[in-house]
Order: sequence, then structure tokens, then C-alpha cells
Amino acid sequence: MGFRVVALILFVCISWSNGEEHTLPSYIKPCNRTDPNIHKCVEENIEILKPHLKEGIPDLFIPSLDPLLIPPTCVNEEDQVKVIFTNIHIFHADKFQLDQFDLDLDHHKVNLSITFPHLRIKSTYNVNGKFWIVTFDEQGPADGNYTNCQVHLGLKGTPFTKNHKEYLRWEKETISLEVEDSHVVLEKLFGNHTDINDKTNKVINENIEVIINDLQPVIQRVVTFYYLKQCHINDPNVNQCLKQSTNYLIANMRRGIPELDLNDPEPVIIDEIQLALGTGPDGYRATFRDIEAFGVSNCTVTAVRSDIDTSQFQFTLYIPRITARAKYESSGVLILVRASGGGNYWGEYEGVKVKAYLKATKVLGEDGLTHLQLQQIKMDFNVKDIRMGVDGIHNGNSVLQAALNLFINSNAQELLKEMKPHLKKKLLVLMSDFVTHIFQSVPYSQFLVED
Repeated sequence: MGFRVVALILFVCISWSNGEEHTLPSYIKPCNRTDPNIHKCVEENIEILKPHLKEGIPDLFIPSLDPLLIPPTCVNEEDQVKVIFTNIHIFHADKFQLDQFDLDLDHHKVNLSITFPHLRIKSTYNVNGKFWIVTFDEQGPADGNYTNCQVHLGLKGTPFTKNHKEYLRWEKETISLEVEDSHVVLEKLFGNHTDINDKTNKVINENIEVIINDLQPVIQRVVTFYYLKQCHINDPNVNQCLKQSTNYLIANMRRGIPELDLNDPEPVIIDEIQLALGTGPDGYRATFRDIEAFGVSNCTVTAVRSDIDTSQFQFTLYIPRITARAKYESSGVLILVRASGGGNYWGEYEGVKVKAYLKATKVLGEDGLTHLQLQQIKMDFNVKDIRMGVDGIHNGNSVLQAALNLFINSNAQELLKEMKPHLKKKLLVLMSDFVTHIFQSVPYSQFLVED
């Protein structure tokens, strides 16, 4: 994930964006893509940025690089012996050197090489499984020092326009790693047997090049699923971790996740909702079409309950404000007035609370890895404050429009109650499609690590 941060730093320096509208810090002067000295401009900006990277730049979604925290990582996931690293802290990631920077403006490609003179990686390891006749079930601190780590990163982007501004969305990336020298220590790998521990660590360090080469797929996976944070099944605070991971996913969705074909979460579009008040030939009927809802992606998960063994999850979400607009057509009588016609609908919903329940099962995906498959989904919601109304009535009857708006706002909660069953059906379809897409795209082990 740190390598993706470096790529973001580069594009902060260039007059391209990843889709978020941020104000750049005053100390950054964006480089013009037509500047023949663009490479020099980028290098100068990176040097200016470096002193700020230790603490991070939250406004640009650049985390602290000393230490840089990365999600738990599982090695040999499909083998008999699994090694899981948690609490991974990378120190001195802010002290890097840009060795090579090749920019292909015509094809929106970047290839770069970066050297970290010294990295220290501290974590907690857990080894579980059986190798030959030896059974492992140990955990302890891991500490590694790495000298002259060279990272080669390739990025390919797709330009797009949003709000009349040009942005760049990542589409593909490749990464490789070379380490000149390293020393790794896994403490208490064989309990208190110091002699065996020392000999094992010696073997590990004598074969470190092979181990690093075997870790390339792991590094690629960490980069590929940068938008998720893994949780441990046996973590007593797993629900808290799932809450943080879901909020992290939502935050990345707001910026766009091209790997999941999620480029612009707003607006949420619903094709049609119907409302019926009263019965008989004069009963009021309204149909709302082409509904666009804004603000849904600003949701926050406030609580998670889970039963990991049966893959059941309940999420509580809060959305501060949703605005909606639509076209409507109506017929019948409302408040003793014939209200047939149509026009524009608008709505403002404050303090939206949502509860969603998911039940899934584990299946083998097309990639040969375990995935979740959605079996059941339920949801309910309530809204604290509602303002809504109509305008642009077809026949231009201002008296009717005023009467309708008075009735609507005086009975907003009751009207929402009448619309709720049909609205929930539509939302459940959208939610089901979204969750199914996530489950099909992301292996189970990226959500939850099985100890």
C-alpha cells in the first residue's frame, strides 16, 4: 500500500487528479503536462513534500509514512503452513529516493523506480500448520532491517471528465521489489528453545532472496486490495475491525475504485417508486421516475455485529443528509383537490439511520480462491427530519402547487411510511447487486484472515 502512496505523491505534483477535488497545499506548485522540464518539476516537488510525509497529509489521503501501517498479510495462504503478519509498521518509508521517472502522456503510463535506503519493519507473526512431522502454532514479534530496497512500479490510468474538469483514474499497476541486504528475526518461533530459534533465523536470512521472491505475489495482493483492511477471525474485537474496514472501503469508494468498476458513487439512481393514498377511482396515485439521490456515499458505519462461523453480519449506518430529485406524475384527489398532472419532485432527508443484515456462504470462486456468496439481505431505515415538495407543475397551477407542498411537508413522515415498502424493495435490489459484486471480486481472505 505504501507504493501506491508514492504514486499518489507523484500525481499530486502533476496537474492531474484521481477524481477527488482537493486544494493542494500552498507549498506545492503543480507541474504542467506540457512543460518540457516536467521531470525536473516533479523531482523538485517531491523534495518539497518529503518533510511533510513523516506525519502524513490527511487532506490528500497520504497517511503517515513513519511509521506506515499496512493491513494484516497472510503468506502461504493455501499451503499446510500459514504465516500471518499483523500490526505491521514500516519505519523510514518517508526517506526514499526517486531513481527513475518515465511519463508517457499519450498513453497515460508511468514507470518509476524508487529506492528506500533503509526500512525497518516490525510486526507480530503467527505460524500455524504442519510441516513434515513438526506442528507449528506459535506467535511472537518479528523485526526486520532492509537496506537499499528498490521498488519498480508501473501505473496505467484512464482519463475522464467530471464537472468539466479532467481527472485520471488508475486502471492497472505492476510492482516488483529488490533488496540489497536484510536481516530478519522471528522471536520465539520455537518457544524458549533459543538454540533452535537462532538456527532457524540463520536459515531464513541465508535464503532471504528466495523468500522475498516468493513474497512478490503477496506484495502484489496487498497493492491490489489497497481499498480493504483485513480482520482476524479470532480477534476478540473483530466487530470493531470490521467496522473500521467497512468505513475504509466506503472512503475509498468515494474516491473511486476502478478495480471494482466503482468510479463515481453519486448519485444513486432508482428507476421508479410508486405511492398510493386512499382507494377507489379518486384515490391519489403518484409515480416518481428517474430518481437521483445524493449524499448516500457520505455514510458511516457506526456498529457491526457478526457471527463469523455462519457468515452473518449486521451493519448500522448513519447518513447525515440525502438530497433527492425526480420527475413525478400523479392522478386522483388529494385534500379535496384534483391533483392530476406532473412536475418535479425534490426531497431533503436529515439524520438517516440504516440497518442492514447479510447472510452469506463460502464458495470456491473462478480464481480458485474462497469467496463469499450472498444468500440473504434485509434492511430497514428511518429518517429524523424530512423536507420535500414539488415544483414545475405541468399546468402551472400555483395554487395547487402551494397546497401540495403544504400537505407534503405537514405529513412527510406518513408519506415516507407509505412509500417505504416499495422503496425498500428497490434499495434491496441495488444493495444485493453491490454486495454480490464485491464478494465476487474480493477473496474471503481479504476480508477475514483465518488463523
